[in-house]
Amino acid sequence: MAVNDTSCELRFDDSLCVKLIEEGDKKNEREIEASLGQQQPRRQINDRRLKPPPLPQQQDQKKSCFVAVTIALCILAVIVLGALVVAGVAMHKSNVLNQAQMTDLGQALRDQLRLELQAQFHTVYTRWGNSTCPPTEGTSTLYKGLMAGHHTKPSNQITDYNGGTNFQCLPQENVEYALPSSPGIQGNNTIYGAEYRTSINPDSDLNNIPCAVCLVNSRTVTRMIPAQTTCPSNWRREYYGYLMAQNHDYSTYECVDVGMEIVPGTARQEGVAVLVHVEASCNGLPCHPYNEGKELTCVICSI
Repeated sequence: MAVNDTSCELRFDDSLCVKLIEEGDKKNEREIEASLGQQQPRRQINDRRLKPPPLPQQQDQKKSCFVAVTIALCILAVIVLGALVVAGVAMHKSNVLNQAQMTDLGQALRDQLRLELQAQFHTVYTRWGNSTCPPTEGTSTLYKGLMAGHHTKPSNQITDYNGGTNFQCLPQENVEYALPSSPGIQGNNTIYGAEYRTSINPDSDLNNIPCAVCLVNSRTVTRMIPAQTTCPSNWRREYYGYLMAQNHDYSTYECVDVGMEIVPGTARQEGVAVLVHVEASCNGLPCHPYNEGKELTCVICSI
């Protein structure tokens, strides 16, 4: 509460009056500061209340801007993802192509090596009963000729005839001699043309037999298998036919082509090597699977 000068003059002395006046001034200052402190928050509240709210148009613009930015980010993400997918597909195709190229290159090298190795190996066989070699891969005809052997002696003949037991494929053309022939020299051997004795192919009966010597590249072994018309697994059949040998005498067994080709103009000649069919006998052979008196087959196989 304020103290005026009059009361001070009436009741107190000068020093006390000054002191009271100073205390009154301080009290007034505190009341004024308190009053100002209460009014300041109200002014701030009033300032906020007086601030106008944002307009709807501004809110729409902010929303549109946010949507546009979101869409742009989504489009960018899709573009980046698409580029990554395309790059991955291209890389995969490149890897597949490289693998295919490497596979093709490896196969080509293996084929080349196989051909080079095969060129170093070959085998030779004689095709009896045919003047040409089979049209199989890698097979060629060295020469064609005539089947020949020693004379077949009659069943009632006691005198032994000279000659070998195996058959030869004599060249049909371009016979070459190293020395001139000398007639009258004794102690010689004679070779004769061979002819069929067969009832299986009557058109070939009593005709001479042709032959061909065949070269097979990329093969190392040829084998005649009797009583078969097919070859084992991984073997190739060159030809098949009938097992035949010389009549009334010792000779090798040969596989004569099933076609039984003949040499034209050689029917019913005398003094020849005679080939007949070979038949199985149950005397020493099991009658199953062999049949008594049935002509045996044969096959020529290579590998």
